[in-house]
Amino acid sequence: MVGPALGVLLTKILPMAEPYAVGLIIFSLAPTAPMLPILIRRARADISLAAAIMPLAVVSTVILMPLMAPLLIPGLTLSSWDIAKPLLLTVLLPLVIGVVIKVYAARVADTIFPG
Repeated sequence: MVGPALGVLLTKILPMAEPYAVGLIIFSLAPTAPMLPILIRRARADISLAAAIMPLAVVSTVILMPLMAPLLIPGLTLSSWDIAKPLLLTVLLPLVIGVVIKVYAARVADTIFPG
């Protein structure tokens, strides 16, 4: 909730064109970047912490963005389902497939991503 609140606050404080403000709000509704594990590895930080945060971030994005975007973006004509559908297919489905592979075919997962 802090990210979206900060995004909305920035759009009110800083003078910017409406398309940039909408982009900032949409960006603020997605809590982490998909490249977080790579950045964590390069920084030699705790990779298991990143692995724990990513599923939480993915699920929260898939839930919060369709619910909050119509409320935060004035004049948005998309329904919540129109926003959720691509998120489910491009964000949540790969996560579920990865978990299923890791649980039911651990050797395949270890071959694909040696650890």
